[in-house]
Amino acid sequence: MRNQRNNYGHVCLELQELRKDGFDLAESRYRELKPILDELAILEAEQKAEEEEGPETSFKKRGKKKNKNLAIK
Repeated sequence: MRNQRNNYGHVCLELQELRKDGFDLAESRYRELKPILDELAILEAEQKAEEEEGPETSFKKRGKKKNKNLAIK
């Protein structure tokens, strides 16, 4: 019976270590992607603001950008 308790305790420790390693990996990956996620949030906010301004304003802005691109070529 005592042997079973020791094995169970050992398994629990291994699971805790695996869980900790998993969280550590997830945290490091999140830190790597955080700048990209922040930039994406900014772009989404800008797009939402343009959509709320109305289709006429957004269309004019896009037209200006297209004209600039044509002038460069």
